[in-house]
Amino acid sequence: MPRYAVVDPDLLDTCPPELIAANGMDALTQLLESYVSTRANPFTDARVFLVHTLTQWSEQLKLPRLSAYGVTESDLDHIVAHCRGSSMQTNPIVLSDREVKTIMRKRL
Repeated sequence: MPRYAVVDPDLLDTCPPELIAANGMDALTQLLESYVSTRANPFTDARVFLVHTLTQWSEQLKLPRLSAYGVTESDLDHIVAHCRGSSMQTNPIVLSDREVKTIMRKRL
């Protein structure tokens, strides 16, 4: 985990609030990866409270659905075919392509 993060709020002045929220959620999700990793330990497990918070924030911030970014049903096969990056290597649950597609379809 990094020791420092440089955050310049002035860079966010012209960004739409939903973009700021989505980027913040992405950063939080990256932190959660250490909790759900197959290499999790008591230190990473201490972040369990964030899971509930993440769900609440997603609802409260009204994060845009995938369709707001132009993703359509016809894009899902391509996205699923390319979703097995390095961060997926340590997930404790291996999702099938069908499961990933189902999750993504729910977020359209």
